[in-house]
Amino acid sequence: MAYQNQNNDNQVTTRGASSTSDKSAQTPILLLTSFQNDMLKLTFCNELPANQQTENKRFDRQNPTVTCIVRDKCFTLAEAFDEIIKPQLPKIKTGEALPDAVSVPVGGVNQVGIKLGKNEQGEFYTALFLSKGIDPDTLKCDNTIEFVFPKGEFITGYKPEEGTFGTREIRETGVEVFVDDLKKFVAASSKAYVHAARCVDKAYKDMMYDNIVSIGTKVGAPMKQNSGTGNSFTGNRASNPFDRAGNQSPMASTTMTLDELEQSISGGASEGFMNIPDGDEELPFN
Repeated sequence: MAYQNQNNDNQVTTRGASSTSDKSAQTPILLLTSFQNDMLKLTFCNELPANQQTENKRFDRQNPTVTCIVRDKCFTLAEAFDEIIKPQLPKIKTGEALPDAVSVPVGGVNQVGIKLGKNEQGEFYTALFLSKGIDPDTLKCDNTIEFVFPKGEFITGYKPEEGTFGTREIRETGVEVFVDDLKKFVAASSKAYVHAARCVDKAYKDMMYDNIVSIGTKVGAPMKQNSGTGNSFTGNRASNPFDRAGNQSPMASTTMTLDELEQSISGGASEGFMNIPDGDEELPFN
């Protein structure tokens, strides 16, 4: 987590998951998720032109499409998925599933949703979509980004010594993991959980500070002490380097935001480090 001090109110930002769209998707997309207080941030990155792609850099992180969903709408979307889409997933194997979609409004003229679709080859897929600039009169939209969730699979009865196996099971793991993250985010972003996280974080920083002081004292290193408010637990120790809540002027923050971190990592010698490489070729479990 990255904590930033703004008017003595800690802002909590947490890095989420990164995932590339399923191999069957016509338009490959990189989806980045992050969480800040009661907002879920979704970042869609398209592929770079072929002549700009490198071995470690495939997607355009400099020109993403970004949207945010507030906590209550995350809850609504997860509930709608469980009610409408999830009961259809087991029916995919038999071909009896009914394509459908659930979505929530964002920004008045946008919709973010989850769909169960069927492509031209008759194959079912699940996707996260963002429709921007919906016409208020016709409700039509010609600006939709669709991230096809990667599927999961497992093999039964595999015998390495014989090279045989029973069945290959395909599951809609990607969408279920995403919805599970939505539910956990809704719970974790409640003020009770955030308060608990801050207390744990403060205790951890105090423990680290005590260890640093002990090591410094043992090796004879000078340890700078600032006068000010005491430790939040004992009330009798000078403010440590991690504690910005004292009466003195706040320390200059060197904490980078997630966006700044991505900018710094994506440039220089580490260019492309955060891009997700393509998966390995599938083994012949067909």
